[in-house]
Amino acid sequence: MFKKEHRQVTNFKDVIVAAVCDECGREHSGNDYPDDWHLFSGQHSGWGNDSYESRVEYLACSPECYAKQLKKAVCEFGDEQTAEVDEMTIDFAKRMSDFLNAL
Repeated sequence: MFKKEHRQVTNFKDVIVAAVCDECGREHSGNDYPDDWHLFSGQHSGWGNDSYESRVEYLACSPECYAKQLKKAVCEFGDEQTAEVDEMTIDFAKRMSDFLNAL
């Protein structure tokens, strides 16, 4: 049996204080990212049950920063055939990155 008392407890936790673009470093103060920014991720399933550790999130503040971040994400996950970047297969993400960077 455990004896319990009602006590006030103060604790610390991580809270979002700003959104920062992963490409250019532009910062937006607030507890969420602006509607005109884009949050995307990359991951693969090549490690079986441990694949959740491969997930990386990217935050881009503009289409230009998105194109640069997409290119970096494709390079990071390009060796994994099971990879997805921004919910695209890695092969399609490579083609999309090439297209955007050719503009």
